[in-house]
Amino acid sequence: MLQKLLPLAIAALIGFEIGYERALHHARPGRGLRAGEPDMTEDKRCSICGKAYVERGNNAEPVNEGRCCDECNATIVLPARLAQAKAATT
Repeated sequence: MLQKLLPLAIAALIGFEIGYERALHHARPGRGLRAGEPDMTEDKRCSICGKAYVERGNNAEPVNEGRCCDECNATIVLPARLAQAKAATT
């Protein structure tokens, strides 16, 4: 059962990340941020490793709050999300 759910969980996580980033990209300038949306004028430092990142970065949840660089997203955040999804299905 887990072998069938894991690809779906991966696709959902990746799809969520892409959809969220696309929505932020297409937001019209001058509109107020909704509660919980990151302020794109904030310091662009990874909340995990502290390195500067370009563009919008990535959501660092569930590792910590804030944004993270692409490297930390790929090596720390996504594996943590997959482990969390796996634990939820067992």
